[in-house]
Amino acid sequence: MNFDTSSIILGILSLFFVVTFLQSGIDKVINRTGNLAWFQSVFGTTFLKPIITPLFYWITLQELFVSGWMLIAAYCYLLCECSCCVFTDWGFILSLALLVQLFTGQRIAKDYVGASGIIPYIITALIAQFLYSNCCCS
Repeated sequence: MNFDTSSIILGILSLFFVVTFLQSGIDKVINRTGNLAWFQSVFGTTFLKPIITPLFYWITLQELFVSGWMLIAAYCYLLCECSCCVFTDWGFILSLALLVQLFTGQRIAKDYVGASGIIPYIITALIAQFLYSNCCCS
């Protein structure tokens, strides 16, 4: 086990993104019809209308992929001495990329309140990446 403070914090932040993206991805799989209908209602009046269904599946796949990636990163941070493996290098960057896509979608749909709700997640991922860069890459 890895008991240094930075690894514990980064491991917990990784688990935070596991829960965030895994819950959302699983919900989209289990309630595909309802979630796809919501996507269509939100983006149906935007230029994204022709590609709503592929975008829905793209976001779902990314959420599931990033949650799995972050689960492995959490394992690396918390349970082994390999906290500078490829999973920890890219975990928060992949999370940020997904969050920026979600934020952009909310802005395109003119759901400014929804977009503002994503900002704390983006800030959390930026702080985590900053912490990782300063403690694990030096």
